[in-house]
Amino acid sequence: MRGDLLTARVLVVYELRHLILLRFVTWRIGLASGWTARRGFFGRGLPAQISEPLGEAWRTSERFLSTSGDMWEALRLTIALFRELATGIAIDLGFGFAALLDEKMAAYLCSIQDLSRA
Repeated sequence: MRGDLLTARVLVVYELRHLILLRFVTWRIGLASGWTARRGFFGRGLPAQISEPLGEAWRTSERFLSTSGDMWEALRLTIALFRELATGIAIDLGFGFAALLDEKMAAYLCSIQDLSRA
């Protein structure tokens, strides 16, 4: 997969953002609205319903992905947004957030990125 930008883009844009991250955005909005907010088709309109810091992070990530930007930066932005959403959702639902696992995953991704530079 190394050097296969199409595969990397599909994984970041579709798998991470639309299948996983969008679910967390939906949960965040659901928790904030008492589960009365409706999800639009493929999440249409959802970013406007989340709090401004998260909404801005989502829009920044969207703008970045809509260009031919650096996929590592797109992945970093997506992970940061996921971390923010997941932490808040875990707190609201009374669960813990696996911060140590998150740190290990981030370090692993950095090591992989370093391999691509070599």
